[in-house]
Amino acid sequence: MPLDFSTACYLTALPFLIGLIAQFFQLEKISKFIFWLIFVELFLVNFLSAIDVVVYREMAVKINFKLFSHLQHPTEVMRSAGLKYWFEGTFLILFFTFSEFYVIKMIIGEWIFKIEFSLLQKSISSILILLIGAFLLIVGIRGGLQPVPINESEVYFSKDNFLNEVAVNPSWALIHSYIENKKILEGNPYQQMNDAEAKQIVSDLFQCEKDSTISILNISKPNVVFIILESWSADMIESLGGMKNIAPHFEEFCKDGILFKNCYASGTLSDQGIPAVLSAYPAQPITSIIANPEKYPKMHCINQDFKKHGYNTSFYFGGQLIYGNIKSYLYYFGFDEIKEQKDFADFPSGKLGIHDSVMLQTWLQHINHFPTPFFTSLFTVSTHSPFDAPMPEVIKEGDYLKPYLNSIHYSDKCLADFFAAAKKLNWYKNTLFVLVSDHSHDSPLNLNEEHAAKHCHIPLLFCGGAIKDEWRGKMISKTCSQNDIVATVLHQLNWQSQQFNWSKNLFNPYTKDFAYYSFTEGGGFITDSSEGRWEKTLNQIVGKGNQQNENAKKAKAYLQTLMNEYLSF
Repeated sequence: MPLDFSTACYLTALPFLIGLIAQFFQLEKISKFIFWLIFVELFLVNFLSAIDVVVYREMAVKINFKLFSHLQHPTEVMRSAGLKYWFEGTFLILFFTFSEFYVIKMIIGEWIFKIEFSLLQKSISSILILLIGAFLLIVGIRGGLQPVPINESEVYFSKDNFLNEVAVNPSWALIHSYIENKKILEGNPYQQMNDAEAKQIVSDLFQCEKDSTISILNISKPNVVFIILESWSADMIESLGGMKNIAPHFEEFCKDGILFKNCYASGTLSDQGIPAVLSAYPAQPITSIIANPEKYPKMHCINQDFKKHGYNTSFYFGGQLIYGNIKSYLYYFGFDEIKEQKDFADFPSGKLGIHDSVMLQTWLQHINHFPTPFFTSLFTVSTHSPFDAPMPEVIKEGDYLKPYLNSIHYSDKCLADFFAAAKKLNWYKNTLFVLVSDHSHDSPLNLNEEHAAKHCHIPLLFCGGAIKDEWRGKMISKTCSQNDIVATVLHQLNWQSQQFNWSKNLFNPYTKDFAYYSFTEGGGFITDSSEGRWEKTLNQIVGKGNQQNENAKKAKAYLQTLMNEYLSF
């Protein structure tokens, strides 16, 4: 119902405005035009619903923007559907369109505004109706007054993905898909060289002399816990060259684990960071793969591997999972348990969700009841704007960034309390923790460097009781990305990772040092000695080191190959 209601409000907007004009000027004859407009809208909605059925029957995906490319060859489309489907579809479209139109005319009547108004009355009533009607339509379109507008995730509810896709309004899904991808309807906008050359450059990046793995674990089948840190920048971590005393407890975590000194976020938003961490799928500049459910069948998620090996799996978030369509992604890839803010309605919350102190301790209580082995993830929320952490201001520096710095300080304390309690529990000694940021954030140390590699520098830490003693306190200087977490974890468990073609094993000494990152209209490439980025808007190369031009070319090749694959999904 939420997406159906949103769709209805979209469709009502134009007749509403025309009707308002007609009321003001007493244009009774325009009522026929409004009814014809409604009839056309009904026909289009039913037409798209029928097409959705046929598309799903043939391709097992919902109607989406890629279908526009087929409209260039309409005769091919007509031949591909059997005669039975055409008769069946045409009958249903006409039957529902005329039935619905008849019911609407019965309810509304020939003309709803037949009362004569004075000029003053018309003016006042028109303004009131405009304000009230516009408010109700806008609220309906965005799905309510909550901070995050509605998307497909709102109606995902089942572990059976077919039922989730049935619940998604086809008209809404098509328009959303089009909006997300309109910039790439005519092909890859990042085409900079021959496809074969670009593909070869990318292939060489992932070639290594030997498939080897250094084991850092003291148990073959550990519990695995991901803590995805909202907006944590490496500039908040002193050990990574960041500011002092912002996250002092994280420094203690590092002494008990393995810190990756040169890890970079794949993108700049959470809906890019989540698939990078869980699916090893690099961020795209002008869209997000997680926002396009029709592409999920071509993706993989680490949760599938854990499920295959008998793990109990779960994902917890103190906010709303409709953000960035994360909820539909989690349901599609089969997490056993998915919890978000609405599942803990009585808990104290900020503007965007449940505070980290409450959520971490609640998650810990739930973990105690998980059957082992388990794979569970928590996505923190308190370090997202508006940074309304329930604590007094501790950090006095940072100017307008003080709220952000204080939220990191708060979240750091919450993590310390979580680990202090977790270490007393039996399952801790058999558990690998992976702490990583979803993306970075402005800091006093990276201002005016929005597209530079420094702005994407994030913390990545492996810790927990499953780490071998000799590896505790180690710092790895290998240049890497969020995308590399999946392959690294899978190889530590002696599982295959070739299904994640954008991920490399960080504990294989033969894999190459590099990281790719994207930003609006461009991409960057980082190695241990140089960085280079290509900014498409200005068609310029920017970077540091004597290989910046070569790195920028690799960024172009990586982005071109990635987008070609994205478009093929």
